[in-house]
Amino acid sequence: MQKSTAYRLAGIFIMPLVCILLGQIITLQSTRDSFVWFFRNTAAAGFLYLFLLSCTAFLYGLTGRLWISSFVPGSLLLIITIISYFKTVINGTPLILNDLTLARRFKYVAQFAAGQLHLSFWLVAAILLFLGVHGFLFFRERKSKKARRLKIACLTAGALYFFLFFFTPLFSGMALKIANPEASQEEQAASLGIAMSLYCAKLQGDNEADVYTEEDVELIQSQIKEETEAEASAEPPMTPTVIFLMSESFFDVTELPGVDFEEDPVANFHALEQTYTSGKFLSSTYCGGTAYVEMEVLTGLCGYLLKENDTLTSLPDSLYGRLPVITDVFKNYGYSTFFLHSYTNKLYNREVIYNEFGFDSVLFSDSF
Repeated sequence: MQKSTAYRLAGIFIMPLVCILLGQIITLQSTRDSFVWFFRNTAAAGFLYLFLLSCTAFLYGLTGRLWISSFVPGSLLLIITIISYFKTVINGTPLILNDLTLARRFKYVAQFAAGQLHLSFWLVAAILLFLGVHGFLFFRERKSKKARRLKIACLTAGALYFFLFFFTPLFSGMALKIANPEASQEEQAASLGIAMSLYCAKLQGDNEADVYTEEDVELIQSQIKEETEAEASAEPPMTPTVIFLMSESFFDVTELPGVDFEEDPVANFHALEQTYTSGKFLSSTYCGGTAYVEMEVLTGLCGYLLKENDTLTSLPDSLYGRLPVITDVFKNYGYSTFFLHSYTNKLYNREVIYNEFGFDSVLFSDSF
């Protein structure tokens, strides 16, 4: 084997490992923890390595250039990892499949979170190393007509892998065996890595059987309709003004452990708590995903019952008009309903959803 061919072959096998390692350094913010992850999760690392290796080999077969063959799949992996890193910085959870529903709103999400995005040492170091290695390959590498056999072999092997990956259950079955079906996506991201956790979440979502058939949904709808009609026909009760306020930033700071206050910082809240009905509210998320909580409160549905790649804000628009919503109860008693949000209508498809919910008026910050 000629020296140039051996150099290219070694690069094809080594560069996917480099890209995976850099991705884990960004995620874990530690070189030591990244190597530990490799040895503790060899099956997941091996699966991802095989995929990147096939991408690199296939692209080398097409282009004959090692740097671009590694740069394209490697940069895609790092982009996903960097997005997950910033999401973790913002709200403490990595990128999950449901977050991809906000991709078309990326501009507004970025504007909203811009003040919280800071570049860490390991993030910058990993990006510079990635660019440096590929820059070295770019300037060092020269096309060689003598590597024709290697190109044909890489193209054939890559094409065969993609056929098996996309058109047979071989690799999807392997991935599902590696993943823990009982673990959450956040837990799987820690053991599988970001890219593979997203892939496994998609597979698990596709393999889940629908809990409700169309007949089940229609039966539930008819039962709800009968109940609401019965309530509406009863003698109407008093109709006081009802204000339903949800705040993602307020909580009772006096319940923080190890913190004492000379004066009650939320005295008015505690006075209201003692005067009226009160209790604990358990939220399914925090520091993000606010619309998911809104949907659960207004509909009584639990978002965790949906498939992995669905959220209560990414369902077909026409479906929202069929969901049971608390506004229906109020409207049956003659109430007018208003929805007001202190931000714009750019996130979570709120404007469409709340109009489908039947609110008489839907207002956002730009309405004033």
